This record gives sequence, C-alpha cells and structure tokens, in this order.
Amino acid sequence: LAAKGRGATVVVFEPQEFRRKKAAELGIGHVFDPTSPDDLRKSSQLTGGDMFDVVLETAGHPMAVAQALELAGHHARVVYVGINVGGKVEAPMGLIQAKALEVQGIIGSVNLWPQTIRFLSSGGVDPTPIVSDHFAHADSVDAFALSRSGGKTTKVHVEIGS
Repeated sequence: LAAKGRGATVVVFEPQEFRRKKAAELGIGHVFDPTSPDDLRKSSQLTGGDMFDVVLETAGHPMAVAQALELAGHHARVVYVGINVGGKVEAPMGLIQAKALEVQGIIGSVNLWPQTIRFLSSGGVDPTPIVSDHFAHADSVDAFALSRSGGKTTKVHVEIGS
C-alpha cells in the first residue's frame, strides 16, 4: 500500500487465494500466484521480460526467498523483510552476480516509525482495510493463535486497553 500510495506500479505474488483477493480489493492491479507457471509467465510479460526493479520479499517462505532473485531484473534491488532466521534455502545465488543485484536484509524498524507515522498522517494511504481480524487485549492469546494458523487472515489487530 505504501508503494502504491507513492505512485509505484505494484505487483503482488501471493500463494493464498484469500490474500490475492484482498490485494485486488485494495486496488493492486496485478496479483499473481507464485506457484503457477502460467502466472509467472504473465508477470514477466508485464515488464517485457525485463522483470522487476524492486522486489520486496515479505514472507520468509523458502520458495519466496529463492524466487525473489528470479523476479528481479538487471541492476534491481531485492529486499528481504520476511523473517526466516536460521532457515536454509536453496537459491540461484549466481543471479546476484549475473544480474548485478543489490540485496539487502531488513529486520526490525529502527528509525522507521517516525517516517511511517508522517506518511500515514498525510492521508495518502488508508491501511485499515488490510486488517482482517480485531481482538481485545484480553484475547491476545487467541489473536496470536489465529495469526499463526495460516488461515484466512491478513493482519490481526489487538486493541491495547480494551
């Protein structure tokens, strides 16, 4: 949503149908299933085969971690946000060199919150539609269980003080 709010063309690769539908509802014009060879071919056609300038991998799933390098175009930036600490992934590492990729990992949000708050305060993006479930603080254990269940959730919100 932030990239869309800044005028970028956004393409989402999501294996869960529920989340693909949510992305489409949020106005993301190009939503693909990364497990579908047909969808991967269609996504390549969006860029005339050049692939993507920026790839944000946010799941930490082994397939997505490896696939990010393949989706990146020449001189692209690949940013790993998904947390897979200690996980091992077989990936085509030669693509980093062959495509002259800039690869970066990000964990945490040091110095990010002030910028995020300013951006959201500007009104350019309304993040509330990505929240699929709301819980009172007293039900936090249930909220965490739901968020880890792999079910039909996008973001789970726990209201502090309720």
